[in-house]
Amino acid sequence: GGEVPVAEMFGTFALSVGAA
Repeated sequence: GGEVPVAEMFGTFALSVGAA
């Protein structure tokens, strides 16, 4: 995203864990 790095990082982390 950019304006909400925390939310974006959390989302990416969740996707990574889900994919893994």
